[in-house]
Order: sequence, then C-alpha cells, then structure tokens
Amino acid sequence: MLKLIKNSVSFFPVSVFITLPLSFVFSYFLYKKVPGSAAFRVIFYLPSIISAVSLTMLFRYIVSPKGPLSVIEKALNITPKDFLGVSKYAMNTILFYTVWSGFGYNIVLLSSAMGRIPKELFESAKIDGAGTFREMADIVLPLSYGTISTLVTLSAANLFTVIGPVILLTNGLNNTNTIASFIYYKVKGGSENALSYASAVGLVFTAVGLPVVLIVRKVLLSLAENIEF
Repeated sequence: MLKLIKNSVSFFPVSVFITLPLSFVFSYFLYKKVPGSAAFRVIFYLPSIISAVSLTMLFRYIVSPKGPLSVIEKALNITPKDFLGVSKYAMNTILFYTVWSGFGYNIVLLSSAMGRIPKELFESAKIDGAGTFREMADIVLPLSYGTISTLVTLSAANLFTVIGPVILLTNGLNNTNTIASFIYYKVKGGSENALSYASAVGLVFTAVGLPVVLIVRKVLLSLAENIEF
C-alpha cells in the first residue's frame, strides 16, 4: 500500500513543478508568435488530438527495446534499456509520458487566459523598456494566476485517481500500480471479498483526498489575489 501511495502522489509534484511551468513558458512564446510557433503548436496539441490508446501505443513503441530510441542508444554505444519492462525505469518513464501528454490540455487553458490580457498592458510595458522575462513575470503570470491555481487544484483532485497511463503502458506491472489502478484490478477480479476491499480503499482515499484538495485551494488563494480584468 505504501508503494501504491508513493506512485500516486508522485504525479502531483511532476504535474505542478514540471508540466505546469513548462506549459506556461511554452504558452507564452506561442502567444507571442515566435518563429515556428505554428509547428510547435501542433506538436504540443498532438497528445490532446490523438486518442489515449493510440498515443500510448506510439510511446510504447518509441521507448521499447526495438523502437527508435534503442536505435539512437546503439548509435551512441549505449546498451538499449527496456524502460517499461524494468521496475527501475518503469515508473519514471510513465511520469515522463504524463509530462509530454499533459502539455496540450494545459497550453489550451493558459493560452486562453493569456489571450484575455489587454494588449495595452504589453504596449505600456514595451514603452517602459520591459524585456521578455519582466513581461512574463510581472504581467502574464499575475493575470494568469486564476487559471494556474485551477490547474494546480485539479492536479490535487487527481492525486489518487491516476489510472490511464498505468493501465495502458504497463498494465500495473513492474511496481507501477497506483491507488486507482489497484482498485480497478481488484474490481476486475470480481470476487466478493475483492469488491469489498476495493470499495473500502476507495472510501478511505476519498476521505483523505477531499481535505487535501481544500487545503491546496486555500493555500493557493492565500498566496496571491485572483485579478479580474
């Protein structure tokens, strides 16, 4: 159970401290229409356009011992690794997949938030000599905070419900099971004892997850004011 909790909780810091900051930076440069932004927009939106099953099959092929990644490793005189078939790498590989697949959803919401920022603010900042970093930190970040806090809250709400990548990539093998996938496999087993146990586990982690979400939301509201414009 401790391993299941650790696997489930590991998705939250990855989402908040890696996927979300990268999504914010990418959204900003897409919003500013840097050279090649149209191509990058397609790349970032691709995980959201393709079905989850197709995307995971593509990812599994890429990182498999016979996939393109292994060809690159052999060219660099590196022994190819089975990233999803070995416990040492499997969980980290799933976390990497969630970073890549999470860009599309985040960028859509963040781009929408940035698109609502009045153009006059950017023009004033440009006149005052603000560079890219100052513009991003002093204008875009505060005015997008409402969307950012919502995304963090949603990540907290998904703390014990991550299941898709685990089932589709490893089928719960190699120490990659989460609370949600554990419940799924218990229910799939079909025995009365398994169903009762799965229900109990679900109720316990619902009771644990609810106050966590409320605390995260309260902390986010106390950190900064949601600016209306």
